[in-house]
Amino acid sequence: MKKHLIVFCLLSSVFCLLLVNSCKKEEPDTETTSATDNSIAEGEFSRMFIVTNSIAVGDSGVQFQKGTYLPLPTNYCPNYWLDQDTLFPITMTMEFGADTTGDGTFDYGCNTPGEKIRMGTIKAVFSAPWSINGSTVTMDLIDYYVSGIKYEGTISVTRNTSNSFTQTVTNGKATNGSLWTILWNCSRTLTVDIGNPTEPGDDVSLISGTANGTDRNGKTFSIDITTPLRREMACRWIVSGAMTLKLEGKKDRTIDFGNGTCDDRATLTIAGNTFEFALQ
Repeated sequence: MKKHLIVFCLLSSVFCLLLVNSCKKEEPDTETTSATDNSIAEGEFSRMFIVTNSIAVGDSGVQFQKGTYLPLPTNYCPNYWLDQDTLFPITMTMEFGADTTGDGTFDYGCNTPGEKIRMGTIKAVFSAPWSINGSTVTMDLIDYYVSGIKYEGTISVTRNTSNSFTQTVTNGKATNGSLWTILWNCSRTLTVDIGNPTEPGDDVSLISGTANGTDRNGKTFSIDITTPLRREMACRWIVSGAMTLKLEGKKDRTIDFGNGTCDDRATLTIAGNTFEFALQ
């Protein structure tokens, strides 16, 4: 009798555990760190080439051979110049802000279109006249900061047609002091409309392709753009487009950047649940 009672108690305990577990609701996946970190890298690494291209298409030294500048507005940031000692390859140096003390570090940055403070140097090496299809430009970042975040990496771009370009980012990194680090690489196609060559702030680009990286929590992710991203130089955020984000250990999520309004809002959809998050 005692044996039967023990078996009954054990079966009852197992039944209760199964009942409790079956009644537990699965916690919703609301992780936005990977989406936010990708937008931090996405926004700036795509912008760097747009700035470089905007200057290059308006400068006769880059378009053809060393020669007379077609200057940008005097209040435009960055300040830039060409290495005029050689023919191609030609190096274009762009400085955001200035070193006023001569100690080798910039003392202040400058407010660029999109209302972010940028500080540091981008060196762009053009393999051939930028008016020729198949020519390339490679950009290196030197102590380059955007609103206090340091960006590192190599950006390489090949001109396909007059307004279509292939871009890769290698060893991309965004670091916010000792707080966090984001790693990021991409392979992209950009379609660029420069608008008025003397008004860099009106440039618009459409971006498609893939990316991968590691967020600030050490989780790996990959990106596949499903609707081209629209990047407007006058806006600090991506204004429209959509992508699928695959995150280590999580379900796939969809990021939608909106319908063209310049704001810091985007939506994240995970397993049918949609909520809004802030871009940075």
